[in-house]
Amino acid sequence: MHEKYFRLAKHLSKANVKILSSILRARGVFGMIISRIAITKCSHGNTCAMEKEEKECVLKFFKIDISHGVVPGKTACMQCIQENAVLKNMDWKKIKYCIKNEIAKRRKLYTSISK
Repeated sequence: MHEKYFRLAKHLSKANVKILSSILRARGVFGMIISRIAITKCSHGNTCAMEKEEKECVLKFFKIDISHGVVPGKTACMQCIQENAVLKNMDWKKIKYCIKNEIAKRRKLYTSISK
């Protein structure tokens, strides 16, 4: 690690530095000055709501699965990500749970109407 970019405590081990650098490489910010790195709401570990167009793409792609009440697996979610450029930075699990929640929402709505 370069001291110009990071002010790390002297007691940090080389393993900690390697972990930090691998995380930064994954985010695509390795070698940047810290003040220039944009921190979004999602990067703090909080969950972010899907954008409207992202959700529309997911619901359109899994329309049949939702109507049958089937939660998609990893391969179906990955196929959805590959076919829709809007979803390129999204995790497959987020798509899966979006569909799962949509199915649960519709079941709840259906049971409340039928009572």
